[in-house]
Amino acid sequence: MKGLLRIGEFAALMHVSVKALRFYGAQGLLTPSFVDPDTGYRYYALEQGAELALISNLRSAGFSISQIAEFLDRHRRGEDLGALFKAQRKKLDRERRALEERLNILEMLTQSYEAPGRDAFAAVRLKRARDQQVYSSKATVPHLGAPVTALFEAAESTVARHGARAASEAPFLLFHDAAPDAGDRASAPLFIEVCIPIVETPGEDLPGTTLIEGCDSGLSLIYSGDYAKTPTLHERMLDWAVAAGLGVDGPLREIYHRYGADQDDYELPAAVIASRQEDFITELFLPVSAGA
Repeated sequence: MKGLLRIGEFAALMHVSVKALRFYGAQGLLTPSFVDPDTGYRYYALEQGAELALISNLRSAGFSISQIAEFLDRHRRGEDLGALFKAQRKKLDRERRALEERLNILEMLTQSYEAPGRDAFAAVRLKRARDQQVYSSKATVPHLGAPVTALFEAAESTVARHGARAASEAPFLLFHDAAPDAGDRASAPLFIEVCIPIVETPGEDLPGTTLIEGCDSGLSLIYSGDYAKTPTLHERMLDWAVAAGLGVDGPLREIYHRYGADQDDYELPAAVIASRQEDFITELFLPVSAGA
């Protein structure tokens, strides 16, 4: 056809494949200027190269076929396209952050795998922690055990009186100065903070509430049984962090998923209560940061 290019010529000139042109045609993005009814040959006008270039650029920028169809439709009508560009930038920014997070985790895993004793780190998991609204009580206790239990019982009672307990959230303990050393859990004075998760908007004003900030990177290790395991497992987490090139970025959390409680003047879901220590389920969470 005079003034028109056959599909193969047009594809070669525009540095795209014939398959791509057929696909764009099937999707209604770029239809041939003429299709010979006898042979089925497709012909394109050279001027269509501008629209094909736009389609190719949008594809390179990560736009989906449906997004490109909308873009071209609005472009042909002369509408403003700024909102579409902004939305795509936000999407790509989210994808970039997700990719950077995966790369960071891969680097941590690579370093920890190559470090001596790597098999001991199999139970440590990388995870995020979200912000939590809690009722908290800080104290320096002469030792762990009974003094901490008393603080938790008092805190649960207070939260229950205000009807503020977030029933599905696990209570936890923050070790602000340092975590207990192996063998010293029962005898070392420690500055701690008892935290009871509460609902976002308690029914009554509840003094003592605070926000425990989350973190993008942390180490998690879950164990069952006696709390005396915490010091040894905490040391394992620190070893893992060193091997992965990480630094500690906040206090250790001892999170209680199943535990014992007196419940003298409050009531907790039966699923979180255990009468025997061997049935306790505890999670240690240690905030970390890269490059520390």
